Amino acid sequence: RTLRDSGDLPRDVSLGVVENPMVNPAARLERKVDAGAEMVWTQPPLLWGAFEDWWAEAEKRGLPETVPIIVGLAIPTSVRSLQLWLQLSDAIHLPEAKALVEQWTAQQNGGSPSDEAFTAWRQRELQRCAERIWELPGVSGIHVMPITAAGYREVKPLLESQVLLPKD
Repeated sequence: RTLRDSGDLPRDVSLGVVENPMVNPAARLERKVDAGAEMVWTQPPLLWGAFEDWWAEAEKRGLPETVPIIVGLAIPTSVRSLQLWLQLSDAIHLPEAKALVEQWTAQQNGGSPSDEAFTAWRQRELQRCAERIWELPGVSGIHVMPITAAGYREVKPLLESQVLLPKD
């Protein structure tokens, strides 16, 4: 607000912020909104338990009604890719992360990340994740976050399934 109030930030420029619900409390986002944030992009909800706890706290504070919140959707394509996402989100050390990596390892089952069964499982998981995001009360959108060439290839089936579109 100080930048806008001082005239250093033009009134026609929107202030967007990012938040990491897996490791930061909703109070942190509330401070950003109080400081003038007009839209929010989150890190992806890789750890649904932590994310849902954060979202419930954000709801109690009225944040989804106050500012648009766009939730990230990571597109991991292998156990290694998932671990990278967990590191980028600073969540690799959490117990829920260890369980998620074990689940992915079991699915990948020592095979190649391009294995058809593993690819189909990943697509189902991504679709389920997108559906869960749209079920969050007050969510404003999904931000698709592929960071590898393989991740970009995974986006097309999601687009074709229309799971990335809001539900009416």
